Amino acid sequence: MYNSINNCIDSVKLLVKDLNPIGINYSGLNNALKDYIDLVNNIGKIKISYNYECDCLNNSFIEINIYRIITESINNTIKYAQADKIKISIQKYEDKCVRVFYLDNGIGIKNYNLALLKGNGLSNIKQRVVMMNAKIDFINKSNSGFSFIIDIPILF
Repeated sequence: MYNSINNCIDSVKLLVKDLNPIGINYSGLNNALKDYIDLVNNIGKIKISYNYECDCLNNSFIEINIYRIITESINNTIKYAQADKIKISIQKYEDKCVRVFYLDNGIGIKNYNLALLKGNGLSNIKQRVVMMNAKIDFINKSNSGFSFIIDIPILF
């Protein structure tokens, strides 16, 4: 019973952080994501490794969209993927963009056809990518996980 209550409290904390990522305004994207990932890792259902090598972001619109894409992806992985590991990387890429890489070791998307997927999660991710004038490549391997790469154009 005690563990169930603690899991509920942790879930509420994640929801509040997801709805209002105030930390981005105060401490930046990297620290806000670290906090969120630490909360998820502490729940213990999944292990997330995270790498941030991008000192070039100073655009709150892009930072908030990256934050929401990553948190939405983590939520999708937890709900649907039957994964126990996630790898996330954000880095400056070829002096022209920020690259976001996401990979889980779950079951992938069955009957994979992104054009036909109507779920809010992937739809929201695609909309955010369009709003940032970015490009996304989804990679799906049945029983070998799901991943994507987003390239966001940035002037350095």
